[in-house]
Amino acid sequence: MAETQPRHKYGLDAVICWPRLWSLLSDNLREEIGQSRKSLNQGVELWTWGMLFLLWSYWSWWAIPIGLICAWIAYGLTLNAAVSYADLVEAAFDTQRWDLYNALHFKLPSSTSNEIPLGEQVTEYLWRGTLSDTTKFKHPKE
Repeated sequence: MAETQPRHKYGLDAVICWPRLWSLLSDNLREEIGQSRKSLNQGVELWTWGMLFLLWSYWSWWAIPIGLICAWIAYGLTLNAAVSYADLVEAAFDTQRWDLYNALHFKLPSSTSNEIPLGEQVTEYLWRGTLSDTTKFKHPKE
């Protein structure tokens, strides 16, 4: 969901634009997103260890409930961390997308009606390096 929201709202593909936007984020926002991602990764790691613990069931029956309980708890923690991470990524696009436009010397959208087409042009430019003939860059001294 976090990857599709920026495209629907602003025409920006999160997969293409995120590495560029990440470099423009404030240290505080990067830290918060990094911590959220770390929590997500730890939840997935805990779930994986819970599932791997099930291999011990070949030698001992009690490994089954322990592995399943561990995986179940980790699943809940991972879902919460994923929601938090998705919210932060979406918030970064909501509040910092203008920095991306400025860094690329694109003119800012003049209204909400032309933001999606302009965001699609930014995505195309970052992905393939191509632009339509009508795209104009904003000169840095403007």
